[in-house]
Amino acid sequence: MTKRWTKYLAVSLSSALIFSSCTNAKNEPDPNKMDGSSTTTGNNNGNQLYSISPDIDNINQPIPAKNQWRNQVVDNQRVVADQYPNFAATTNFVNYYLYKNKNTQKPSFWLKDRADKSHVSPFILTNAQLKAINDKAKTIDQPNYQDAYAYGFGLPGIDKDKKTLNDTIDVINDTNSTVSIPYYNVRGNNLASIDPGRSWMIANKKYQQLSKITYSIRITNELSDSPIKQDNSNHVSENAEDNVGNWSGTAWLLDYDLTSDNSYPTTWYFASNFHVLQHLQLAGDSQALIRNNNAHTTKIELFQLDQSKVKLGERISPQQAQGINFQDPYLKVNSINPSSVKTVFLGNDALKQTTSSFTQDAKYQAAQTLLDFGVIRVTFDSAETAKSVTNDYAEWKDEDKFKPAKYSYLDDAKYESLPANSLYALGFPTSRGDGILDTRIYGNIDNLRTPWINKPQNTNGVSEGGGDFSWNVTSRSFVNKPGITDIFLTNPKIGQEANSFYNANKTDFAHTGLGYLIDHYDITPGGSGSPIVNSNNEIVGLVFASDNDVNTGISLALHSEGFNYQNYYGNYNLPKYDLIYGTNDENQTKSYHQGLRLINPGKNINTWLFH
Repeated sequence: MTKRWTKYLAVSLSSALIFSSCTNAKNEPDPNKMDGSSTTTGNNNGNQLYSISPDIDNINQPIPAKNQWRNQVVDNQRVVADQYPNFAATTNFVNYYLYKNKNTQKPSFWLKDRADKSHVSPFILTNAQLKAINDKAKTIDQPNYQDAYAYGFGLPGIDKDKKTLNDTIDVINDTNSTVSIPYYNVRGNNLASIDPGRSWMIANKKYQQLSKITYSIRITNELSDSPIKQDNSNHVSENAEDNVGNWSGTAWLLDYDLTSDNSYPTTWYFASNFHVLQHLQLAGDSQALIRNNNAHTTKIELFQLDQSKVKLGERISPQQAQGINFQDPYLKVNSINPSSVKTVFLGNDALKQTTSSFTQDAKYQAAQTLLDFGVIRVTFDSAETAKSVTNDYAEWKDEDKFKPAKYSYLDDAKYESLPANSLYALGFPTSRGDGILDTRIYGNIDNLRTPWINKPQNTNGVSEGGGDFSWNVTSRSFVNKPGITDIFLTNPKIGQEANSFYNANKTDFAHTGLGYLIDHYDITPGGSGSPIVNSNNEIVGLVFASDNDVNTGISLALHSEGFNYQNYYGNYNLPKYDLIYGTNDENQTKSYHQGLRLINPGKNINTWLFH
């Protein structure tokens, strides 16, 4: 079976809006003719079992989009026409089948036979029963049941006898048999071709400012002769070698300590993903993922753009190889003494809401919730070094600095007021995985990093603005908010193997939180941690995975107001949290702010964000 390949973006180098009204193509059968999304409650039809058109596998022309299929801003307001028609799995799997030149399973398979048999099939429900469920779903902007079922999303629990909602959640257990479907092209008449984003270019000043606070971080761990005690516990991991090697991700400046004499700060705070920073193994690092074994971090490197080599809107051209340890002059590489680094916050088990509070599934109950975010503290050996590495950031005007947002785009007013193409993402994946540089020409590209931004590959000379939300439906749980998703409902399992949770230190982690889907950002390995900022210099999220097939980066929002599903998924609700400031209530167990207090016991916090 085909798998939806959602890939992690931390790389281990130790192993190898246009409104339109569209109709179906002439003389083609209508796949939605008997789709529960359009069922009626007539006595005859309502008592019949839900079904799909018997001719669904014989449609030979793509089914065009309805209402609207692109971002549109009218009178400074983002508008979205009803997206339930474009969300229909019947339509999307027909288009996917044709997009793949019929070299995949037929639409009827994806709609009827793909899902694990433990899930309640919509095809055993009458149209009236299905309509009752879908009516509830629409009150909270959730997908129709038959669509969520086909896409492999988390489902509302259904009593198998009564065929009604039973106030539970039916969690995802079959991601190995799902696929990602590209969204419509500009014309809305077919699926879009692959366009993962623009590399080797800094398009405009906003991206350049963002590049000044963004880095590739490489962590190298080796075996030592004696255990590395991260804390005073007796916990010891059995196997040290599972954390030996080197890993790269993208990190960015979050905060810094203020100085009493107005000298340039030497203590800085860098943010990235949990799944990048959890590899740190440092003595006395009590906020880290505790292993207490013989693996220890021997080297930490920060790669950054040499700003003197950047010309806006022009391609950055790496030089050809000059030896086995070649490093291109467009990059500056700084080695950080591991003893000057300390973990401040990791997003594992950061929520009061545990999986056991809303599901009886044993594998989920054994997993911790994961907000894929972390922060480390780095103390530079001199103010001169700190100024060089941070591009004089402490001396920037406050209005030019990047500050974490205290809201999310799940909020209607914030979503509607977001200007078009005003989201900026930038990362530095390793060049080995970018599919662009040839080792025969560029040699040891393990030491090269590829600047990557969320703009189309062909910019046609247009450098203004940034990018926008992806309208992809197979990773999105909020139907009428394109680009917004509940990660636990769509992507809880992003593990090293198919249909598995992310696992570290023999612990499974279920990805959780509010997600943003970023268009044109299928960034390659090493791009994990890429910051997402808006035109107001607010950091709204960071990328933790991407989807090869749909040009989409999957990011975690730094702030979530939470969302009450009104028992549609039983006790499960989208959690409320703030990774930076905390929520000051029962929803959250830890945050960056709390982490600062824990590593500075008895001391006043005096940073740019907290003073």
